[in-house]
Amino acid sequence: MPPAPKGANGIAFDRQNNLYVAGGRSGIVYRVGTNGGAAQPAVKIEPNVRKLPDGKTEQPIVANGVEFDSKGILYVSDTARGAIWKVEIGPDGKGGKSVLWAQSPLLEGADGLAFDGSGKLWVAANERNAIVTVTPEGTVQEVAKNGGAGPLEFPSAIVFVGNTAYITNFDTPDETIWMLMARPLAMGSALPSLKSHLDNDGGAALCGRRLQGIPGSGKKF
Repeated sequence: MPPAPKGANGIAFDRQNNLYVAGGRSGIVYRVGTNGGAAQPAVKIEPNVRKLPDGKTEQPIVANGVEFDSKGILYVSDTARGAIWKVEIGPDGKGGKSVLWAQSPLLEGADGLAFDGSGKLWVAANERNAIVTVTPEGTVQEVAKNGGAGPLEFPSAIVFVGNTAYITNFDTPDETIWMLMARPLAMGSALPSLKSHLDNDGGAALCGRRLQGIPGSGKKF
């Protein structure tokens, strides 16, 4: 079996079903073809290290979450810089120049990525217990955040199913994964306990619904 990419983290498939794997602190995004085989470097984000608020811990991950938009452009979350990079992928599966698309203190801890139906990118900002969006024009907006009491506890990944966003947590007291839901208010559905609804400006009043527990998952950083 071919060796896995060093520091393997987020994954995404392109329109040809090639797999792209973020390489964490190395800054490399690897590509694996449709028939499998060895992972080949496709994109490079320059390394960077940021000191966390305690002044001691360092955050070195620069290629964390990956996601493709509807045009086949790859987006990479840079946890250390608090940034999102965009990269056009050529016919050979290799990326061109990485372009710094958005950077903000709101994006510090940027992890999992997902696009909604309007083309807005949703970002799990794990260090901040927050969910942030980036418009197609690159405008960064915080839509949900809480302190240490949850429901967002080191949010790590986002997946959309229709108009519902499912968000996994990796830092809960009993080391379980939580999933959150977000739906437009226009749908008019009742608000069950532990559900999140978006307002017309993209903001969210968050609650959480525990769907699955995975003992021993540990903290993902």
